[in-house]
Amino acid sequence: MYEKSLNRNITALALVVNALISIAYRFFKWIQIGNLGDLIGQTALGVIICLFAYFCWQKRQRAFTAAAIYGVFFLIVTPLYTINILLPSNPGIIDHLENIIYTIILVVVVIFSYKSLKELREQNLS
Repeated sequence: MYEKSLNRNITALALVVNALISIAYRFFKWIQIGNLGDLIGQTALGVIICLFAYFCWQKRQRAFTAAAIYGVFFLIVTPLYTINILLPSNPGIIDHLENIIYTIILVVVVIFSYKSLKELREQNLS
């Protein structure tokens, strides 16, 4: 039982950390460049991700599915973003660190949301 709630909690925590790191990075870029639209858009996405986290913590199956889809989608998009946008813009160490941490957290979200979905399905079958 402890392991099952641990998977759920890791999923929710990874989603919240993902949202906070992304917003903090966009805030950092806003201070440097002044792109307020990017900060507002990421903040809106961060709120949605935090809602996913809340509903995952509440054991809502659709939230785990949405989290898994979000993670897989951005695991596909992130390398494209890195190659086409980040690398040509002469990024600094903070840009690279955010990108690496973001990708690692996405992997955690996908793995643990899948584990949580599997556990919920097992509970529904028994």
